[in-house]
Amino acid sequence: MQPYAKRAAKAAKSYLRQQWWKWTLIILPTAFVVAVLAGSPAYTACINEPAEQNAEQATTESSATIPDVVWSFALHRWTCSGDFVEVNHDSIIAAFTVLLVVVTGTLWLATEKLVKGAEDTAERQLRAYVLIDEARIENALIGKMPTAKITLKNFGQTPAYDTIQWATMGIDHYPPTLTFPVHDGQDRARANLGPGGKFLLYPELGAILTAEQFDALNRKEAALYVIGWVKYRDAFKIPRTTEFVLFSGGPIGMHGTMTPYDKGNDSD
Repeated sequence: MQPYAKRAAKAAKSYLRQQWWKWTLIILPTAFVVAVLAGSPAYTACINEPAEQNAEQATTESSATIPDVVWSFALHRWTCSGDFVEVNHDSIIAAFTVLLVVVTGTLWLATEKLVKGAEDTAERQLRAYVLIDEARIENALIGKMPTAKITLKNFGQTPAYDTIQWATMGIDHYPPTLTFPVHDGQDRARANLGPGGKFLLYPELGAILTAEQFDALNRKEAALYVIGWVKYRDAFKIPRTTEFVLFSGGPIGMHGTMTPYDKGNDSD
């Protein structure tokens, strides 16, 4: 299938998924009316017998034209439909009442789906998103204590409430073989972070960098790692968490910035 045809098919599927309820409101009543008329022996007899005579008469007249024939058929079917409605008045009202209930239920479901979709879209557009804006490594020298500078930013359009954060640093082989501890955050101070607001984290290695460790970093056999998280509540009162694992060293070397590791980075 050509790219244009694929795009057209995708667009058609998307349209049908979004507009299915409109087509249901059109097709369902139409199919109901056709089924009722087609299943009526009186209507079928009314259509078949006189219609053939009228059509034959219209076609044998010297002045008959195709529009005359079409009009004859249409007029006769309208007359038969009117007779059918007059005879089955009560049954038709009852049937259309049931159909109205079905159509109303379908419309209610479609409306509810549209409202839910609008709410989800508004939530995604307006909620807070607290993510890493910048991550750098400092003092990664022999005899110094390496320190990371992690900048977290609210990229959303509404505040992040009751925000708490935590991070720690360690050094290990690349890829890492150690499991770093994770803080539960119960004793952390809470604060609100407005749209565009930032706060900083400064996790330290906790020990002086030795010459052996420094050489392993330069040989790209080891890396400095920072793991952490930020937890908050968005404007819709939904708890959110952003988890991160960063490193400097390893295959990318020591160049002053920290890079997301291929595992442990997640947000909701």
